[in-house]
Amino acid sequence: MRHCSAPARNVWVFMEEQIKSAAATPSLWSSIREALRGSHQDFTTGSLNRAILLLAIPMVLEMVLESLFAVVDVFWVGRLGADAVATVGLTESLLSLVFAVGLGLSLSTTAMVARRIGEKDPDGAAVAGLACRLSSLRRECCNLWELRRRLLRLAPGMRGLLWAEVARF
Repeated sequence: MRHCSAPARNVWVFMEEQIKSAAATPSLWSSIREALRGSHQDFTTGSLNRAILLLAIPMVLEMVLESLFAVVDVFWVGRLGADAVATVGLTESLLSLVFAVGLGLSLSTTAMVARRIGEKDPDGAAVAGLACRLSSLRRECCNLWELRRRLLRLAPGMRGLLWAEVARF
C-alpha cells in the first residue's frame, strides 16, 4: 500500500472502514436470536433500528401466542357445543379489552422509566417504576372490591362464601 496513489489509498481506507462496520453490525438472525434470548441491552447507544427490532420481537411473539391461546380454547371447548364456543368468544373479547387497558398502562410506565434511563438516572427510574406499581396495585384492589360488590348485588346468597374467602387471607 506504500506505492499506491492518493485516490487508491482513499478507496482502500474506505473499504477497510466498510468491512469493520459490517463486522460490528450484527446480522438480522443474530439480532432475532438475541431478542428471543432476552439479553440485557443499553438501548441508548447503538442503532435505533436494531433497538426497535429487539424490543418488537418479544411483543409480536406474545401477541401470536395470545391468539394461539384463543384458538386452542375454541378447539377444546368446541366439542361441548355452540353455546360453549360463543362463551369462549365473548370471554376472549373481554380479555382482549382488559389486555389493551393493561398494555396502555404499562406503556406509560415504560415511557417514564425509559426517560429516566435515558437521562442516566437509574434511581429515578426505580422510583418511577415503584410509583407505577403501587398505583396499579391500588387500582387492582379497587377493581376487586367493585367486583365483590357487584357479585353480592347479583347473588345475595354468595355473601357468606365471599366473606369466608376473605377471612382465610
